[in-house]
Amino acid sequence: MRMRMRMRTGGRGGAARWALAFGLAAFVATLLPAVCGAASFTEAGVASGRLAAISCPTARLCYAAGDDRHGQAVFDTLLSGRQTSSRRVPGMQTVIDLSCPSRSFCLMTGDDSHGDPAIRELSHGRFAALSRPGFVAWRVFCPQVARCVIAGFGAGLKAALAAADVIGGRVGPVHEHVLGRPVTSTGVYGLSCASMSACEMVGTADVTTSAGIGSVYAKVGPGGRISGVHVLELSSDPTLGDGIACARSACYLPAGTQTQGLLLSVAIGGSSLTQVATTTMVGQYVSCERDLSVCIAAGVGTGAVPALEAFRDGQPQGEQDLPQLQAKDPLVGFVAVAMSSPASFVALATEADSAQTQIVTGAP
Repeated sequence: MRMRMRMRTGGRGGAARWALAFGLAAFVATLLPAVCGAASFTEAGVASGRLAAISCPTARLCYAAGDDRHGQAVFDTLLSGRQTSSRRVPGMQTVIDLSCPSRSFCLMTGDDSHGDPAIRELSHGRFAALSRPGFVAWRVFCPQVARCVIAGFGAGLKAALAAADVIGGRVGPVHEHVLGRPVTSTGVYGLSCASMSACEMVGTADVTTSAGIGSVYAKVGPGGRISGVHVLELSSDPTLGDGIACARSACYLPAGTQTQGLLLSVAIGGSSLTQVATTTMVGQYVSCERDLSVCIAAGVGTGAVPALEAFRDGQPQGEQDLPQLQAKDPLVGFVAVAMSSPASFVALATEADSAQTQIVTGAP
């Protein structure tokens, strides 16, 4: 159901974790019935292309990106959740993530035409030249225009987290943190920043001692320096989702155990996770406004179907299942969600083999 981009040396795909999420959702469904959600939503339409990321600089305007399944990256404009234009991204075969702090600026991470890691700016409607990040950069967050942080993992044989600043189009020094045993591979799937010097990333850690894929989270500080690295093993710890939302000095992370879904919090650079709430759905992505007081999570709900849930002051407002998204393809699931204002969100649902993306808008 969940699409994850292909992994290179030092990373691993998410099929096992997605299967775990399905199993957890089905198990939780036998314990707790779905609650009629307080969030309202509308199926806004279908966008061409296999979109994988979304960023919303204004309440009505969002940008989304991905690929067309034929080796060409695409960059789309969405107005009130409807695709109004789609452009090719020159020199790139896919976009993995993007961050757009204003309507005139975005930074994208992805693969170039040869499949190598690349980043590209879009400024005032024009694509800048490709840049080489120097590592497998999958995630990007721009607290300000032309001031961004990128995160991912090293391309060597050792499992290592990696991050760097991108200021004015220039990639700064790359900082790596080798995880070491028992971690054999890693991938970074979420990044959020309260400022350029206060970011938190989240990802996977293939841990040999737990015979499965665990999770990792860490701070990205000034200049892209990595600290406060914590590895969670699958056998004893919750499995973190692929999303994270930070504001001021704290972050929210969706997660799950073998028996329930969770919303967790962590201080940026903090050592311990704190349980904020339990949920019936298994959240994979989260986006927040107003210093985390209003959030929307997207993931897997009752019966292993796509689901959304709003949170106010950390408290769940009721799971909203969307089985109709799977009417044509049972493998369709959410791949991204973004709040465009404290009163609106846009979510993307797709499947790895599809060349179309379903768009859901709503109010948390």
